[in-house]
Amino acid sequence: MLEEETGDRSPRWGVPPSCHQRRKSGVIRGWLFPVAIVGLFQAALCAQKIDSGYDETFPLSELKTFGFLAQERSEPDGLASNRQAEALIRENLVNQFLAAGFVPAETEPDLLIAFYAKTTLKTSWTAAGYARLGEFGSDHYEVGTLVVDVISHRIKRAVWQGVASKALRGKDREERREIVEDACAKLVERFRKDAEKQAKKKR
Repeated sequence: MLEEETGDRSPRWGVPPSCHQRRKSGVIRGWLFPVAIVGLFQAALCAQKIDSGYDETFPLSELKTFGFLAQERSEPDGLASNRQAEALIRENLVNQFLAAGFVPAETEPDLLIAFYAKTTLKTSWTAAGYARLGEFGSDHYEVGTLVVDVISHRIKRAVWQGVASKALRGKDREERREIVEDACAKLVERFRKDAEKQAKKKR
């Protein structure tokens, strides 16, 4: 199975998705195993993928209050052309940081939040079976990516970054809103866990 990235698009979270395209050349014949592999691949695409990294030298646990960095958006940040998606992501990040016990601060917050998003069109190629050599299937789908940076106001640089990504195939407006909510919740939870893990290492 191979994946091919075929282009970037502005994020469509919160707006109706474009027409989902799916093409197949070749038919699965006779073998259950290839069907299972395709099913596992599709299940993996449905899962929200979360990655993160942080500055080992900076104590994340000292960050208690939060605010947002004033961002001047431009390409390739897809939010430059989608203010509705930007507002939705910001609202959910506020809610999740509040739920995690952080306190909003209008002046000199401990941490500043910056975020970026884009939608990328990808193509996956999957062998259709072993009955006939050369048979394959292709699938075209969008992947939404949300990047969140946590910046220390004290040292004026990023000390943590989280990335959430998920395939958006066949998702309507409400489903994409739910994806944003889930991504923000999981990113803030990962930030909290990374801070706890770092603090334990320093004991």
